[in-house]
Amino acid sequence: MNSVSMVCPSCKQPSLAIRLQIELPADADWDEVSLQILGCPSCNFEALGVYQESRRGSLNGESWRHNGYRAAPEDWALVSSAIERCPDRANRQCQCVSHQQLRTLMAKDNERLMMRNNSFPIILAGL
Repeated sequence: MNSVSMVCPSCKQPSLAIRLQIELPADADWDEVSLQILGCPSCNFEALGVYQESRRGSLNGESWRHNGYRAAPEDWALVSSAIERCPDRANRQCQCVSHQQLRTLMAKDNERLMMRNNSFPIILAGL
């Protein structure tokens, strides 16, 4: 899926990786939104990731952020299961039940799911 290694916030090894990813529709602030399942095989750390990118503004103005979130096990399982069930994860306009469920979850339960005090920055390995 993703060949870029990231630093695990738990064991500090360059082994955090994206296990699953689903593309969600643009929202009021971001042109691209990806919801991710992150995992580290070195220490079994698991988390959610959100990658957001905006190309609004000046011609070469591009803004992005990539954050990880330590989620409650039941939230992690809910998101992971929904992503696995989607038949077309790369299609932002997919109308499957999983996409609908995750769009609603991100819009309504974002603060609970992505608790700000449980966030961590995504750090690319070797940078």
